[in-house]
Amino acid sequence: MSKRSQDKRKARAKEKAHNARRERGRSRWDNLVGDDSGVECWLQFDSEGLDPMESLIVFRKVRSGGHVAAFFLIDYLCIGLKDVCCHADVVPSEMIEKCRSQLWSKVQRMSVDEMRSTVAAAIRWAREHDFRLPTELQRGLKVLGGTVSSENADTSEFGAEGEDGRRGSCLHYVGLKNDLKKRLLNETLEGFLAREDVTADFMDDEEYDDDEYDDDEADDDEEPEESVRDDLIMELLEEVPEWCQQHGLTVAKELREAAILHTSALMRVLPRLAEDMEKGERKTPNTAIDDTVRELFENADYGERKQAVWDAYEQVRVYLRSPERERKVEAANEREMAENVKQITQKTLAAMKQWCLASGQKPHPLLEEAISLILTAASQAMEKVEGGEDDPDSPEVLEAAEKARERLLALEPEEKQQELIAAMLQHADFVDSFKDQGELFEMMNSDD
Repeated sequence: MSKRSQDKRKARAKEKAHNARRERGRSRWDNLVGDDSGVECWLQFDSEGLDPMESLIVFRKVRSGGHVAAFFLIDYLCIGLKDVCCHADVVPSEMIEKCRSQLWSKVQRMSVDEMRSTVAAAIRWAREHDFRLPTELQRGLKVLGGTVSSENADTSEFGAEGEDGRRGSCLHYVGLKNDLKKRLLNETLEGFLAREDVTADFMDDEEYDDDEYDDDEADDDEEPEESVRDDLIMELLEEVPEWCQQHGLTVAKELREAAILHTSALMRVLPRLAEDMEKGERKTPNTAIDDTVRELFENADYGERKQAVWDAYEQVRVYLRSPERERKVEAANEREMAENVKQITQKTLAAMKQWCLASGQKPHPLLEEAISLILTAASQAMEKVEGGEDDPDSPEVLEAAEKARERLLALEPEEKQQELIAAMLQHADFVDSFKDQGELFEMMNSDD
């Protein structure tokens, strides 16, 4: 398959998955647990006291299972409420652990009322000083819940100290110049910086990374890892109930929470397995996933639902290792391989017809079948040999491909076998006409 064809396929699939995620996302944000029993609030700040900003993190349960999260970035010296970003299908314990692992970061619990008061004050400060409020503010307030009234909020903790020693009498901005520019509502950057009550310490991109809270990064434009995670969760939510119905089982009440738990563990395990393979260490994926699930589960705060979540995970685990699941995955892999072979076959056939015309040859009548056979054998070989996809020219893969070709060829009628061999030889001549593999791949991926 040409790179352009692959990119088009991926783009169509990404767009389809993106639209599906948006629809699922809307339902999640409209299905939050209303009372504060489903809320968990945290404060993240610089343990060295060098960063003038703090992050307020709130998690809220979804009625159908799982959690959503909202991050409020508070700039006490200048902007007030600087940014808000929201995430769906999160594991609170996992996200807090990531925050704790950041350099100089300290994380501690805070009450939901305290968070509402701080957010309200930050909103009031931003409005009174003509700073643009974050685009995700309303969604963030929905996650925080309750009443967040900024009209009479106490802003005494905001602003920098002026020459008179009074807090709040001036503004001191720390961060990127372009970031400040896009937050100003009724003033130019030059005019703002010329004010006597304003000072600034600008940092370059290497010193200061504010991408996590960038308003330009819309919620719909998810990171690749988030997109994959979201799709895997929804796949389990669709497949497990079908499997339960086939076997006369009751779908676990906490299936969504269990799906999130399993997928979070999977996303952690995959990079580790790759690192272990590079070190020559071996650990089966199932064992690694089980260990990581247990670790996440023990660190999570499920409250009275803990046993129900574990029972749901057991249902997910049994399904994932069932013969039905294995057959489903195998069939999906076969369909994908067949589609890839078909597309590459057509691309190769078109190129070979041009080559035959230029070299005064006649394309063999069975050329298309021969190309398909060669590609199918190569795909089977790369799948069979461990690490074959990473090194398709290794002696082990080439040997396995030759055996696969012989096996596929033997399935054809004897009188047809010789004709296929002749067509395969013509394909070999075509490949040998290029000085190296790079030139061949360049031709195959061209738009001509």
